[in-house]
Amino acid sequence: MLLNFVAVMGSLEQGMIYAVLALGVFLSFRTLNTPDLTVDGSVVTGAAASAVVCSLGYHPILGLLLAFVCGCIAGAVTALLNTKLKIQALLAGILVMLGLYSINLRIMGDKPNVSLTRSNTLYKIANNIFPQGYSALIIGAIILIAVILLFFFFLKTRLGFALRATGDNEEMVRAYAIDSEAMKVLGLAL
Repeated sequence: MLLNFVAVMGSLEQGMIYAVLALGVFLSFRTLNTPDLTVDGSVVTGAAASAVVCSLGYHPILGLLLAFVCGCIAGAVTALLNTKLKIQALLAGILVMLGLYSINLRIMGDKPNVSLTRSNTLYKIANNIFPQGYSALIIGAIILIAVILLFFFFLKTRLGFALRATGDNEEMVRAYAIDSEAMKVLGLAL
């Protein structure tokens, strides 16, 4: 019985992490109407950057912010390949995703993994605050809810409406003097 409980808890923790990835895919596929696979590589890039920051002794929140910035850069590169070089969106995403494998190794110092056993991580901080065994689940839920709320409120702003309109009808957006290419860069960066 205990083994099943541990397996369920682990599955829920990983599911919350992958739910953030699914939101990135949702934003590109559903909102922008653009097939994009960059998210598969940028999640790992963000994890690599965050792990390196934590292993160097910096605060884990700084690692999360740097992970977000790295993901934004990867999405922006995909969007620029698509809009400026006129490479199909799916192919641009695949190219960036494949290129990120090499970049991830460079970020981690040409090592395949980074040890975090002696580093201060968000999960170790959460173990001191929340009940033991549930801290990873609680942190995952907090981050997932925060990302969902940020997406929800962003998409209700003027800029968010312009982003959604770009996915619905790009020609109409250009007729209203909105730069559709900039909207694609913003959407894929997010």
